[in-house]
Amino acid sequence: MMRYLLLLTLAFSMFSCNNRDKIVMATAWKYDLEATRELMTKEPVSDAQLNFMEGVMNRLKDATVEFKKDNLLIINLNGEETTGYWKISGDQILMQVTKTSAPPYDILEMTPQKIVLRPDSNDPFIFSRVMVPAK
Repeated sequence: MMRYLLLLTLAFSMFSCNNRDKIVMATAWKYDLEATRELMTKEPVSDAQLNFMEGVMNRLKDATVEFKKDNLLIINLNGEETTGYWKISGDQILMQVTKTSAPPYDILEMTPQKIVLRPDSNDPFIFSRVMVPAK
């Protein structure tokens, strides 16, 4: 019985990871400033934290993120394309670009209509980011 339960759990986790890959690869994504701002209102934040989020999101407002086959990551920001690597592992996604390094993001929500990610860090200026299909 225990073996059956373990195999079932393993099969489910493999299916859910594969399903998540399909969700992120289905479309190009863009950041949703309004939804990100709304998430921040649900938590106690300082003016400095809010200003930091606004600055980052204003810089990313026209960015698109594409998760391609073979774990190729393409970020287009202001007409400039940056490539990198992505991988989903458990409840986290790693997005590593060639120019910078970033912590893994905790996946708070992932559906074909919305992705909510939060960097895995204790930094007080870290905030959740909402992404929606770019098309």
